[in-house]
Amino acid sequence: MLESLHTKLNSFTKSVNSHNNFTYDIAKFYFDHDLLEYFLLKQIMAHIKPKNITALGGYTCLDLCVALEGVDCNITNYEPLQGKWALSEKEYHLATYLIKQYFQFKGDFKHIKEKVSSISSIKKSKMITINIPGFDLRQFCDLDEEERPDTIVYSHYNKMIHLSNLVKNDLQYIVKTLPLRFVTNQWLIFSTNNFEQMEKIDFVDYNKKFFDLSDVHYIHTNYNNMQYEEHK
Repeated sequence: MLESLHTKLNSFTKSVNSHNNFTYDIAKFYFDHDLLEYFLLKQIMAHIKPKNITALGGYTCLDLCVALEGVDCNITNYEPLQGKWALSEKEYHLATYLIKQYFQFKGDFKHIKEKVSSISSIKKSKMITINIPGFDLRQFCDLDEEERPDTIVYSHYNKMIHLSNLVKNDLQYIVKTLPLRFVTNQWLIFSTNNFEQMEKIDFVDYNKKFFDLSDVHYIHTNYNNMQYEEHK
């Protein structure tokens, strides 16, 4: 399954490059997670089958569309399209159209051009993805149970100052409500689901410690390193 996902992502890149109407700088269109992370997220989606996801700073939501292939789910994406890598609105709608078509996205996709710092006015979903390093995750823990997410995928992007602050100031508060389940090079994944019934993945190290927390699962490597180790 891992190799088939690798092939599919490569084929998608080729199809984007060959698209006649795709005229903007292709460097703006990139995979910002490792193949192993995409595979893990795909397994998680197949396991929990979310109906609605709220993405904060989701950009094109490529990771979600890859992971949700075969799962009927709606996405609400708060993405301001700001910064040097940002797409124009025209480019953004073309990019998301191609992604949704290629990965057979089945749900509704709503883009809200807003930068979010407070969650007071966002759509509440049982699954939240956050691509804003340093975002205040405590806000979700303070919601009433019916509005509180069951799963948060937080992208820290290896920004150590934000990750250090979260571990030092917020982690113990968050895990009282949403236990930390997976740690990868780019993500912290919190969930009330313990994923014990999810099929085991051979590149995940299970039931390790993360600072003072037990039973946390890790991806310690990346796809290129794993391929190197297998063939050396």
